[in-house]
Amino acid sequence: MKRLIYIFIGGFFGALLRNLFFNIPFLSDFQLIPLNTLIVNLLGCFLLSLTVHLAEKSIKMNDNLHAALATGLLGAFTTFSTFSKNLADLIYSTNFFLAAIYMIISLLGGLIMVYLAYLCANNIYAKKLKQKNEFM
Repeated sequence: MKRLIYIFIGGFFGALLRNLFFNIPFLSDFQLIPLNTLIVNLLGCFLLSLTVHLAEKSIKMNDNLHAALATGLLGAFTTFSTFSKNLADLIYSTNFFLAAIYMIISLLGGLIMVYLAYLCANNIYAKKLKQKNEFM
């Protein structure tokens, strides 16, 4: 039950952050592709990957905090369903080229962000090990 409360609290803040991103005028007014959804999802890919990799290697994180961040906060922040709806809207409006661009940027960009977060986490872990060895 305690874990669910952590997820709920994280989800509340994740949904709040997503709402803030979706109301930034220059992002929501961009007409070609849904830039706000793209940025939220790419940022979410990076942060989720970073959280998971740091929790595995470097940072001692209890299970409740990990659930609050990964499942709650970042799960509510990112939005695959909105990505799918936006993609379908582009297809329905026969903007096939923009739909393809949006899909490719979202999917490849997401994978790139996951990889960059992995590299960052490894770098943080290596620095932490180096500091630990210097003190010994």
